[in-house]
Amino acid sequence: MTRSKRLMMIGGAGLTLLLTTGCVGYHQVTDPNAARLYFSRSLTVEGSSGDLVMKDDLREMEVRLSEFEVKDLSREDYRKATANLRR
Repeated sequence: MTRSKRLMMIGGAGLTLLLTTGCVGYHQVTDPNAARLYFSRSLTVEGSSGDLVMKDDLREMEVRLSEFEVKDLSREDYRKATANLRR
């Protein structure tokens, strides 16, 4: 096995572990099917289903998505985005 393949496997395993246990930070989540944006500070991807489970900070409700795109945001960008949407 080449070194690059080994690194990709190790990186993929680390990402899977991170997503299964959860991610704390500032995130913008897009549901590509509904073209809807969510903002959350805590994400969890369930290992068995691969679904993303999070608390939508704007609507203050739990959301479960089977298809999603996650963009990490800085604290400042998160504040700006959520302040604009709460108006």
